[in-house]
Amino acid sequence: MTEAFVDDTATVRHPTARSVRYHEVLDAAVEVFGTYGYTDAKVEAITKRAGISKPILYDYFSGKLDLYLAVLRRYLDELVEGHRQALATPGSRQRVRATVQAYFDFIDRAPVGFRLIFDSEVTSEPSIRWHIDMAVRTCIQELVGCVTAETGMDPDRARCAATGLVGIAQFGARHWLATGRAVPKQDAIDTTFALCWGGLASIPFEPQD
Repeated sequence: MTEAFVDDTATVRHPTARSVRYHEVLDAAVEVFGTYGYTDAKVEAITKRAGISKPILYDYFSGKLDLYLAVLRRYLDELVEGHRQALATPGSRQRVRATVQAYFDFIDRAPVGFRLIFDSEVTSEPSIRWHIDMAVRTCIQELVGCVTAETGMDPDRARCAATGLVGIAQFGARHWLATGRAVPKQDAIDTTFALCWGGLASIPFEPQD
């Protein structure tokens, strides 16, 4: 599971005000990072948009990277939760479709978050890479559990199938966004789902000699 941010609102005199300010800073950071990317984003632009001074920002975050990680965790938690809800859908076919749709819904609802996770210029930075990898592994591992429970497939083969499904859904959604939503969302979901379901349905439960 992704590492959720835990602030220290319980230890300050006005926790509600601090919590509100914290989320206001995050909202401002989303806009600036989404517009300029990590490298070109300026802390001054974030503080100006949030209506605070730099010393106040540094009371919440140790620096630009720490702030970026907080924004990233917000979106990663949202992505993992959407994936988890999809896996709770009854029925194998419906569950696979819901899993594919979860990625399209996320990218449609939070295109900036999707870009920060998968298309940022700093995804190779170790702390950023760690958070992203943990979220993706969580999605894959929970899908592995569903595949093994429903098919009896051994975990290693189930992991191959789950990794492929997550990859297809992710890249399908990325392509849909990159092409300016060139086809209707439901058509894109149906096409991606058909590829995933057809592939999964053709996998023999037992390994072939």
